[in-house]
Order: sequence, then C-alpha cells, then structure tokens
Amino acid sequence: MLRGHRIRFGGGDIARTLINIDDDPLRETREVLGAGTKKATVDEALSRAVRTHDAHEDVRRLREGMARDLEDPTVAVGAQR
Repeated sequence: MLRGHRIRFGGGDIARTLINIDDDPLRETREVLGAGTKKATVDEALSRAVRTHDAHEDVRRLREGMARDLEDPTVAVGAQR
C-alpha cells in the first residue's frame, strides 16, 4: 500500500486509507443506504454527512435572518429569473 498516495477520480482526490470499521454498523449502514460495496457505503455515508451539515448550516443562517432580502418583493422577483 502506498501511504499518502493520492489520485484524481470523479472530480475529487482519493486517498488510499487503511481503517478498521466495525462490521455490524458497516453492514447496517450498507443496508440502509442500499450501497453495493463497503467503499460505496463509506463514500455515501461521508457525502450524506457533509450534505446534512450543510443543510443544518443553511437552516441556521435562515433563522439568523441571513435571507432577510427575500422579504423584499423586488429581490424575490429578481431571484426568480
């Protein structure tokens, strides 16, 4: 195994990494996600974790009033174009 070796694939870097993962949670996650392989399971779980975090950040920003401009009809109309 090449430690720290990185390759480009599918628009992102891939690092070959050796980790220990408990079989039962991995199997359950694979079933929940409908992933075909362990790699696909880990990739999808990581992707969903990032998307979930981003969605929570969006909600936080909306709650803090970061989208106040959308209450302005002229801004809302411009955004719909």
